[in-house]
Amino acid sequence: MAEEVEMIPVDAAEPPKGASYREWRAPVQQVREHVKGFLPYLEQYDMKLVLETHGDHGTGKILGEICSLVGSDRVLINYDTANAVFYGALDNEALLADFNGCRDEIGYMHIKEKLGGRKEWKCKTDKSGIRVCVRWA
Repeated sequence: MAEEVEMIPVDAAEPPKGASYREWRAPVQQVREHVKGFLPYLEQYDMKLVLETHGDHGTGKILGEICSLVGSDRVLINYDTANAVFYGALDNEALLADFNGCRDEIGYMHIKEKLGGRKEWKCKTDKSGIRVCVRWA
């Protein structure tokens, strides 16, 4: 019989019982080490890895730091405008500054018109329900 594992929502606000906040949140240095482990495969298969603004890494500033620490043009940012507002707590002015601060590391973008308050997940879509995704050249 398989061991039962407690599933923790990615966006959970508190660490699971028995884990410290520091253990639960992946620091930038730790993320860098994990991402660096992918580099040989990215080289071998001529691929790129994009890290999306999400959760604890919800701003371009944080992901730009990770990309700089990794030091490879194969690791870029997938800048999601709604996630930067939702997770990164950015208002419109801060969003523009955050975007401009990491634009050289952006490989892809998810552009959504976020509606409602900062922690309200509601995005506008076109008539088909499709959100726009853009490759940053």
